[in-house]
Amino acid sequence: MAASGAFSCIPPLLGFLSSNLFTTASVGLAIAMNISFGAPGQIAGVWIYKANEAVIGYPTGHWTNAALLFFVTAGCVTLRLYYAWRNKKIIQNAGGNLDGVRLFKY
Repeated sequence: MAASGAFSCIPPLLGFLSSNLFTTASVGLAIAMNISFGAPGQIAGVWIYKANEAVIGYPTGHWTNAALLFFVTAGCVTLRLYYAWRNKKIIQNAGGNLDGVRLFKY
């Protein structure tokens, strides 16, 4: 029950990556990096959920997982604000003429 939404973030992130990069080579690289950076999380999950903590409810695993999820949430909020700031700057520099200007999607 605790990990029911753990894998639900992967497809939207892959969709976000594929629609926000300029070339197909960069899309392939970004998706490969995203998947390869996510794999160590599954390996770490084996070590943070200790068998001897089963009776008390795996506190080490749950607290470590919660801390990492909060870290990712902070990163997402930071990127959202950064992209909004960059888009505003791009629009100001374009002088209102957005023909051919690519904005960051968020």
